Amino acid sequence: MIKKTGAALCIATLYLSAANVAFNTPAQWSTLRTNQVTASFVVDSSLIGKQIQLTLTENNGAEKVLATKNISIKDPNNDVLFPIASTNSGGTTYFSLKWKSGEQEGVVAPFAIVSSINTIDPNAIKAVTLNGEPSAASIKSAGATPIKTGTTEVLVGWNPGGLAIAAQGSGVVSINLDADNSKSAFLSFSDRKITVDFDAQKISFSYSSRKAKDNKIIYTANAWTGDMKGTIKGSEAIVTLPWYDLGAKPFTGRQLGFSVVQGSVASPSAASETTPATWGNILLK
Repeated sequence: MIKKTGAALCIATLYLSAANVAFNTPAQWSTLRTNQVTASFVVDSSLIGKQIQLTLTENNGAEKVLATKNISIKDPNNDVLFPIASTNSGGTTYFSLKWKSGEQEGVVAPFAIVSSINTIDPNAIKAVTLNGEPSAASIKSAGATPIKTGTTEVLVGWNPGGLAIAAQGSGVVSINLDADNSKSAFLSFSDRKITVDFDAQKISFSYSSRKAKDNKIIYTANAWTGDMKGTIKGSEAIVTLPWYDLGAKPFTGRQLGFSVVQGSVASPSAASETTPATWGNILLK
Protein backbone atom coordinates (compact mmCIF):
# COMPACT_ATOMS: atom_id res chain seq x y z
CA MET A 1 0.00 0.00 0.00
CA ILE A 2 1.04 3.61 -0.40
CA LYS A 3 0.61 5.73 2.69
CA LYS A 4 0.98 9.38 3.56
CA THR A 5 3.33 8.88 6.50
CA GLY A 6 3.23 12.27 8.16
CA ALA A 7 4.85 15.66 8.28
CA ALA A 8 8.37 15.86 6.88
CA LEU A 9 9.49 18.11 9.69
CA CYS A 10 12.77 19.24 8.17
CA ILE A 11 11.34 20.51 4.89
CA ALA A 12 7.85 21.49 6.03
CA THR A 13 6.03 19.44 3.43
CA LEU A 14 4.09 16.20 3.45
CA TYR A 15 5.65 13.38 1.53
CA LEU A 16 4.57 10.04 0.14
CA SER A 17 6.49 6.84 0.74
CA ALA A 18 5.89 3.41 -0.77
CA ALA A 19 5.47 2.16 2.76
CA ASN A 20 3.81 -1.08 3.78
CA VAL A 21 3.21 0.21 7.33
CA ALA A 22 0.02 1.94 8.57
CA PHE A 23 -0.26 3.40 12.08
CA ASN A 24 -3.54 3.31 14.00
CA THR A 25 -1.98 5.26 16.86
CA PRO A 26 -0.43 7.69 17.47
CA ALA A 27 -1.96 10.01 14.91
CA GLN A 28 -0.77 13.36 13.65
CA TRP A 29 -1.75 16.26 15.99
CA SER A 30 -3.25 13.81 18.47
CA THR A 31 -3.28 14.25 22.26
CA LEU A 32 -2.55 11.11 24.28
CA ARG A 33 -3.72 11.00 27.89
CA THR A 34 -1.47 8.35 29.31
CA ASN A 35 2.08 7.92 30.64
CA GLN A 36 3.26 5.93 27.66
CA VAL A 37 3.22 5.99 23.89
CA THR A 38 1.60 2.94 22.32
CA ALA A 39 2.68 2.46 18.74
CA SER A 40 -0.11 0.42 17.16
CA PHE A 41 0.47 -0.42 13.50
CA VAL A 42 -0.36 -2.85 10.74
CA VAL A 43 2.21 -4.17 8.25
CA ASP A 44 1.92 -5.74 4.84
CA SER A 45 2.47 -9.51 4.85
CA SER A 46 5.67 -8.99 2.86
CA LEU A 47 7.30 -7.66 6.06
CA ILE A 48 6.54 -10.77 8.15
CA GLY A 49 9.85 -12.17 9.37
CA LYS A 50 11.68 -8.88 8.90
CA GLN A 51 12.65 -6.17 11.37
CA ILE A 52 11.27 -2.69 11.90
CA GLN A 53 13.08 0.00 13.85
CA LEU A 54 11.01 2.47 15.87
CA THR A 55 12.54 5.68 17.25
CA LEU A 56 10.69 8.03 19.61
CA THR A 57 11.95 11.62 19.68
CA GLU A 58 11.08 14.80 21.55
CA ASN A 59 11.21 18.02 19.55
CA ASN A 60 11.28 21.74 20.30
CA GLY A 61 13.61 23.36 17.79
CA ALA A 62 16.01 20.45 18.24
CA GLU A 63 15.46 16.70 18.15
CA LYS A 64 16.16 14.52 21.19
CA VAL A 65 16.05 10.72 20.86
CA LEU A 66 14.14 9.22 23.78
CA ALA A 67 14.14 5.55 22.81
CA THR A 68 14.83 3.18 19.92
CA LYS A 69 13.42 -0.32 19.55
CA ASN A 70 14.10 -3.00 16.94
CA ILE A 71 11.11 -5.30 16.51
CA SER A 72 10.91 -8.61 14.65
CA ILE A 73 7.65 -8.67 12.71
CA LYS A 74 5.72 -11.86 13.45
CA ASP A 75 2.17 -10.69 12.82
CA PRO A 76 0.43 -8.07 10.67
CA ASN A 77 -0.89 -6.34 13.82
CA ASN A 78 1.68 -4.90 16.20
CA ASP A 79 1.74 -2.94 19.47
CA VAL A 80 4.93 -1.49 20.92
CA LEU A 81 5.05 0.45 24.20
CA PHE A 82 7.33 3.38 25.01
CA PRO A 83 7.16 4.50 28.68
CA ILE A 84 7.47 8.28 29.06
CA ALA A 85 9.10 9.94 32.06
CA SER A 86 7.17 13.20 31.64
CA THR A 87 3.41 13.16 31.20
CA ASN A 88 3.14 16.69 29.84
CA SER A 89 4.06 18.01 26.41
CA GLY A 90 2.32 20.02 23.75
CA GLY A 91 2.29 23.64 22.68
CA THR A 92 5.65 23.92 20.95
CA THR A 93 7.05 20.69 22.41
CA TYR A 94 5.97 17.48 20.73
CA PHE A 95 6.84 13.85 20.05
CA SER A 96 7.57 12.14 16.75
CA LEU A 97 7.73 8.43 16.00
CA LYS A 98 10.05 7.38 13.20
CA TRP A 99 10.06 3.94 11.66
CA LYS A 100 12.38 2.16 9.26
CA SER A 101 12.30 -1.25 7.64
CA GLY A 102 14.87 -1.96 4.97
CA GLU A 103 14.66 0.84 2.42
CA GLN A 104 11.30 2.02 3.67
CA GLU A 105 10.89 4.66 6.34
CA GLY A 106 8.43 7.25 7.62
CA VAL A 107 7.43 9.41 10.56
CA VAL A 108 4.26 10.13 12.53
CA ALA A 109 4.29 13.64 13.99
CA PRO A 110 3.48 15.82 15.76
CA PHE A 111 1.67 14.31 18.73
CA ALA A 112 1.81 14.95 22.46
CA ILE A 113 1.01 13.60 25.91
CA VAL A 114 -0.84 15.53 28.61
CA SER A 115 -2.12 14.53 32.02
CA SER A 116 -5.58 13.03 32.16
CA ILE A 117 -8.37 15.53 32.77
CA ASN A 118 -11.66 15.22 34.59
CA THR A 119 -14.88 15.92 32.72
CA ILE A 120 -16.08 18.08 35.63
CA ASP A 121 -13.75 20.59 37.26
CA PRO A 122 -14.83 21.34 40.85
CA ASN A 123 -12.60 24.42 40.80
CA ALA A 124 -14.11 25.92 37.64
CA ILE A 125 -14.56 29.68 37.69
CA LYS A 126 -18.26 30.54 37.81
CA ALA A 127 -19.65 32.61 34.93
CA VAL A 128 -22.74 34.30 36.34
CA THR A 129 -26.08 34.76 34.56
CA LEU A 130 -26.62 38.34 33.40
CA ASN A 131 -29.65 40.50 32.70
CA GLY A 132 -29.33 43.57 30.53
CA GLU A 133 -26.15 45.13 29.16
CA PRO A 134 -22.94 43.72 30.64
CA SER A 135 -20.54 45.91 32.59
CA ALA A 136 -17.90 45.29 35.22
CA ALA A 137 -20.35 46.50 37.86
CA SER A 138 -23.25 44.33 36.65
CA ILE A 139 -21.09 41.22 36.37
CA LYS A 140 -19.59 41.79 39.81
CA SER A 141 -22.97 42.52 41.40
CA ALA A 142 -24.29 39.24 39.95
CA GLY A 143 -21.69 37.43 42.05
CA ALA A 144 -18.92 36.68 39.55
CA THR A 145 -15.65 35.30 40.90
CA PRO A 146 -12.71 37.63 40.14
CA ILE A 147 -9.83 36.12 38.19
CA LYS A 148 -6.67 38.04 39.15
CA THR A 149 -3.59 37.88 36.95
CA GLY A 150 -0.72 40.32 37.21
CA THR A 151 -2.24 43.82 37.36
CA THR A 152 -5.54 42.73 35.83
CA GLU A 153 -8.81 41.43 37.23
CA VAL A 154 -11.23 39.57 34.94
CA LEU A 155 -14.92 38.81 35.52
CA VAL A 156 -17.11 36.57 33.35
CA GLY A 157 -20.86 36.47 32.83
CA TRP A 158 -23.27 35.07 30.26
CA ASN A 159 -26.81 35.07 28.93
CA PRO A 160 -28.50 33.25 26.03
CA GLY A 161 -27.02 35.81 23.62
CA GLY A 162 -23.37 35.39 24.45
CA LEU A 163 -20.42 35.46 26.82
CA ALA A 164 -19.41 38.74 28.48
CA ILE A 165 -15.95 39.46 29.88
CA ALA A 166 -15.00 42.51 31.94
CA ALA A 167 -11.34 43.30 32.52
CA GLN A 168 -9.89 45.99 34.77
CA GLY A 169 -6.19 46.69 34.96
CA SER A 170 -3.17 47.88 33.03
CA GLY A 171 -0.62 46.65 30.49
CA VAL A 172 -1.50 43.85 28.04
CA VAL A 173 -3.53 40.79 28.96
CA SER A 174 -4.66 37.85 26.80
CA ILE A 175 -7.83 35.89 27.47
CA ASN A 176 -8.00 32.45 25.86
CA LEU A 177 -11.10 30.36 25.18
CA ASP A 178 -11.51 26.70 24.20
CA ALA A 179 -15.21 26.44 23.33
CA ASP A 180 -15.32 22.66 22.99
CA ASN A 181 -13.07 22.27 26.06
CA SER A 182 -11.13 19.49 24.35
CA LYS A 183 -7.99 20.26 26.36
CA SER A 184 -5.86 19.56 23.29
CA ALA A 185 -2.07 19.62 23.55
CA PHE A 186 -1.92 22.03 20.61
CA LEU A 187 -3.77 25.20 19.66
CA SER A 188 -6.37 24.57 16.98
CA PHE A 189 -8.85 26.58 14.90
CA SER A 190 -11.53 26.47 17.59
CA ASP A 191 -9.29 28.04 20.26
CA ARG A 192 -9.77 31.80 20.41
CA LYS A 193 -7.79 34.68 21.91
CA ILE A 194 -8.85 38.14 23.05
CA THR A 195 -5.99 40.60 23.61
CA VAL A 196 -6.74 43.62 25.77
CA ASP A 197 -4.08 46.32 25.49
CA PHE A 198 -4.78 48.96 28.13
CA ASP A 199 -1.70 50.94 27.10
CA ALA A 200 -2.79 51.29 23.46
CA GLN A 201 -6.50 51.31 24.39
CA LYS A 202 -7.12 48.50 21.91
CA ILE A 203 -8.89 45.11 21.89
CA SER A 204 -8.16 42.49 19.23
CA PHE A 205 -9.56 39.04 18.43
CA SER A 206 -7.55 36.19 16.91
CA TYR A 207 -7.09 32.47 16.37
CA SER A 208 -3.98 30.50 15.39
CA SER A 209 -3.01 28.37 12.42
CA ARG A 210 -0.19 25.88 12.92
CA LYS A 211 2.44 23.89 11.09
CA ALA A 212 5.43 21.71 11.90
CA LYS A 213 8.73 22.86 10.45
CA ASP A 214 12.43 22.36 11.30
CA ASN A 215 11.66 20.26 14.40
CA LYS A 216 9.40 22.90 15.88
CA ILE A 217 5.78 23.99 15.74
CA ILE A 218 4.98 27.44 14.42
CA TYR A 219 1.75 29.21 15.34
CA THR A 220 0.56 32.12 13.23
CA ALA A 221 -2.06 34.56 14.51
CA ASN A 222 -5.04 35.21 12.25
CA ALA A 223 -7.77 37.82 12.64
CA TRP A 224 -10.96 36.40 14.17
CA THR A 225 -13.82 38.23 12.50
CA GLY A 226 -17.46 38.22 13.50
CA ASP A 227 -19.94 40.12 15.64
CA MET A 228 -17.74 40.25 18.72
CA LYS A 229 -17.63 43.65 20.41
CA GLY A 230 -14.97 45.21 22.57
CA THR A 231 -14.86 48.61 24.22
CA ILE A 232 -12.06 49.98 26.35
CA LYS A 233 -11.89 53.18 28.35
CA GLY A 234 -8.99 53.84 30.63
CA SER A 235 -8.49 50.83 32.89
CA GLU A 236 -11.80 49.09 32.09
CA ALA A 237 -12.63 46.89 29.10
CA ILE A 238 -15.83 45.06 28.19
CA VAL A 239 -15.94 42.25 25.61
CA THR A 240 -19.08 40.48 24.37
CA LEU A 241 -18.88 37.29 22.32
CA PRO A 242 -21.98 35.87 20.61
CA TRP A 243 -22.31 32.13 21.09
CA TYR A 244 -22.52 31.59 17.33
CA ASP A 245 -19.10 33.22 16.91
CA LEU A 246 -17.70 30.94 19.61
CA GLY A 247 -19.29 27.91 17.94
CA ALA A 248 -20.93 26.86 21.19
CA LYS A 249 -24.43 26.46 22.58
CA PRO A 250 -25.04 27.87 26.06
CA PHE A 251 -26.68 25.99 28.91
CA THR A 252 -26.37 25.96 32.67
CA GLY A 253 -23.59 23.60 33.70
CA ARG A 254 -21.57 23.93 30.49
CA GLN A 255 -17.81 24.31 30.87
CA LEU A 256 -15.40 26.07 28.53
CA GLY A 257 -11.62 26.02 28.59
CA PHE A 258 -10.32 29.38 29.81
CA SER A 259 -7.08 31.09 30.77
CA VAL A 260 -5.86 34.61 31.43
CA VAL A 261 -2.21 35.47 30.79
CA GLN A 262 -0.36 38.72 31.49
CA GLY A 263 3.38 38.61 30.89
CA SER A 264 4.77 35.68 32.87
CA VAL A 265 1.75 35.53 35.19
CA ALA A 266 -1.17 33.26 34.31
CA SER A 267 -4.43 31.94 35.71
CA PRO A 268 -4.41 29.07 36.27
CA SER A 269 -0.76 29.37 37.32
CA ALA A 270 0.41 26.54 35.01
CA ALA A 271 -1.42 27.86 31.94
CA SER A 272 0.50 28.16 28.69
CA GLU A 273 -1.19 30.06 25.87
CA THR A 274 -0.09 27.51 23.26
CA THR A 275 -1.23 24.49 25.30
CA PRO A 276 -5.01 24.38 25.89
CA ALA A 277 -4.50 21.26 28.02
CA THR A 278 -3.05 23.55 30.71
CA TRP A 279 -6.00 25.95 30.72
CA GLY A 280 -8.60 26.01 33.45
CA ASN A 281 -12.37 26.05 33.07
CA ILE A 282 -15.27 28.45 33.42
CA LEU A 283 -18.68 27.09 34.34
CA LEU A 284 -21.93 28.63 33.14
CA LYS A 285 -23.82 29.01 36.40
